[in-house]
Amino acid sequence: MNRVNVDVKRRPYRSAARALQARQTRRRILAAATRLFVKRGYVATSVAGIAAEAGVVSRTVYLDFPNKRALLEEAIGFALGGDDAPVALRDRDWFRQTVEAPVAEIPTLFAKFTAALHVRSAALLEAAEAAASADPELAERRDRARKHRRANMRRVATAVAAQTGADVDYLTDVFYSLESPAVYAQFVFQCGWSPQRYERWLRETLEAAILK
Repeated sequence: MNRVNVDVKRRPYRSAARALQARQTRRRILAAATRLFVKRGYVATSVAGIAAEAGVVSRTVYLDFPNKRALLEEAIGFALGGDDAPVALRDRDWFRQTVEAPVAEIPTLFAKFTAALHVRSAALLEAAEAAASADPELAERRDRARKHRRANMRRVATAVAAQTGADVDYLTDVFYSLESPAVYAQFVFQCGWSPQRYERWLRETLEAAILK
């Protein structure tokens, strides 16, 4: 009887260990996919190549991801959020902190968190943008993501407008345009700016736009 009880108690620990291992493997696959999508491009990257980069077999990849498009989408979500928690950007603590802050603090917080987000995701989003130009399904997903991003920017704009009386549509356009990963990529990848310089520019530009 005691042995049965011991065995019953141990099973959850073994299950927890397997779950942790599976999660670590999944993260390793996403990290490998991100590296290869950025380095080689989406089209030139194969699932077999991602598996080899992650140190697993292709079958392991397919257990979590049905195809390469799903891998790209999950990799983007991981890069944007900074982890694999199933939490939308608008529900992240840093986003709520920005929206709920006094208006004078919003440019600083917004610039800080946006720069950190782009450090993680901009290169991958560039690869995804290139892939979308030749893949209608990826283009549709990109357009859907843009709508979500604009909706998030409208939440920030609404918070600012509530404290300043400014036009929400105008502020939405400002946040959406300045926060664009393409703008970050142009400054950092093409012009050679550091992420810190981009963050400072974004903060100062937003201050001039919404605190005038």
